[in-house]
Amino acid sequence: MGAALVLALAGGGVFVLRARAREAAKQQFLAAVRSEPPRDALRVGEELEEGLRTGDAEVREALQALRERVAALDRRAEAEKLLAGLSRLDDLEARLALCTQAIEKDPDYARAYVERARVRFALARREALRDAGAGAGSPPRLSIEEPLEDLGLAVSKDPNDPAIFYVRADLRLMAGRDPDARSEAKSDLRRVERAAPDSALAALAAGRRKALENQFAAAIADYDRAIEKDPGLIDAYLARAEARANRGDFAGALSDATLATENDAGSARAFALRAEARAFAKNDIRGARADIERALRLDPALGAALALRSYVRLERDRDDFITSSDEEMQAALRDAQQALRLDDSLVLAHLTLAQVLHARGRISEAISAATKAVQVGEFTGHAGAALLCRARLYAQDGVLDSADLDLDRVLQRDPENARAMTIKASILVERKQFSEAKDLFEQAIERDPNLHQAYFGRGYLSLMVDPRNYTKAIEDFSQAIGLRPDYADAYFYRGVAYHDRNRFADAIEDMKRALELRETKGKGLPVSYKLHDLYNVLGTCHYHRQEWALAKRYLEEYVKLAPVGSAALTKVRTRLKECEKNLAGQKR
Repeated sequence: MGAALVLALAGGGVFVLRARAREAAKQQFLAAVRSEPPRDALRVGEELEEGLRTGDAEVREALQALRERVAALDRRAEAEKLLAGLSRLDDLEARLALCTQAIEKDPDYARAYVERARVRFALARREALRDAGAGAGSPPRLSIEEPLEDLGLAVSKDPNDPAIFYVRADLRLMAGRDPDARSEAKSDLRRVERAAPDSALAALAAGRRKALENQFAAAIADYDRAIEKDPGLIDAYLARAEARANRGDFAGALSDATLATENDAGSARAFALRAEARAFAKNDIRGARADIERALRLDPALGAALALRSYVRLERDRDDFITSSDEEMQAALRDAQQALRLDDSLVLAHLTLAQVLHARGRISEAISAATKAVQVGEFTGHAGAALLCRARLYAQDGVLDSADLDLDRVLQRDPENARAMTIKASILVERKQFSEAKDLFEQAIERDPNLHQAYFGRGYLSLMVDPRNYTKAIEDFSQAIGLRPDYADAYFYRGVAYHDRNRFADAIEDMKRALELRETKGKGLPVSYKLHDLYNVLGTCHYHRQEWALAKRYLEEYVKLAPVGSAALTKVRTRLKECEKNLAGQKR
């Protein structure tokens, strides 16, 4: 009996030990559930003996929860892998399909809904643009219900993710035409700031709000802070590129936009911003055009890209006069009009209209387009260009007071702008403020020694003062011609100076060159002199050289073209009679 008792006690001890071991394994597993990554905790659980895995309710429930969690992580990993392929796709439909596949893999993945919202927004804009094209130029009706629905689903999956509200603000701002969009976007941006006040995204949202108020310097400081907190936040580089471009810092914008394109090859805005920066920081038109086409493949209705394409389509000479063919101008015009149907605030599209209308001789309409460019471009990096464009148009149209006001605004923004100084000086010449004009021409030449208009203006001024300084005038006109060999006005007025100095052979040569170059009118430098005046000078030079037939030919052209009551008509008719008399004498 004693032996039986010993045996019974020994067997009970084994049972107790086994029970203690099972309990220790269970507690080790539950501790792993609390502290280890789900996959590692599941591995610990799967190594438990079967009886514990299936027989213990607490273990069984924990294992089931872990299996579901790991399966969810696997689905998330597959969805993330799919979304990683977005940056390699240009086609919107392909991008949409990829987002939908990611959602099917993981219906709880908020980011997949956010990315699909972005793609659906681009598709909605493209559809709106097509509808506008079919509707005889009516403004597009942009519906963003589907993108907002996706963002609502994203919020339901992850209500605490401030990035969703940032994207919603971004899309509302891009939609633009809804009068409440700006207010709703600001509300979303504030929500981002409140949700994560010390985060990079909050700094980005704060910067976007300030940029909406045109406080670009303050916005850039916020973007700097966002990038310092999270160097991988690509939207911060995009926002900073845009703010820098609006301040006219296109070199800085180029750096930021390039980084954005390198990290997100699917961002149409990044390529559009880099295109703008390339065009205006480096005059890299070829590179800009390539980026524009990439942007429009990603988002065919991106108004900023269409506006920029309209602008860079046009060939310009170094004086910013259009030299494009009619066909090229028409293509630029189509892009500009299409861009403005999407967004009437695109300054480059209005500038394109102004320059094309000017090239076609429609000055009044060109001034209207330039005025719109000035209005919408006030807080952009193109504000000075818009003002200078309108000033030149006003000056050409004889509206000198308005031109002068615009030039003052240009010089307030850019005190070193030699072109603005030159136009302003020419207005002072018209007002007979010769001393002030001379000072301004000389300042312009000091700032830009290659600005031929400044030399021309100073040369013209030398012919206006009393006494005329023919030597200085000829020097300046010659300098202008050396810098711009097709400068018809410079040849004409140098010819006038030669005529007045009795250098008739030189005057004839210059007048003939000026006559040849009149064909460039409207496709390059405008010509200010009157054709009848040119014929008068030519005829008079030949008259003094006693070349009667040529003198008669050109003086007769003058009589045909000169306005009634012209002061020189009487003298010209007298000289014509002398020519006829001398020609008659030669025949005898």
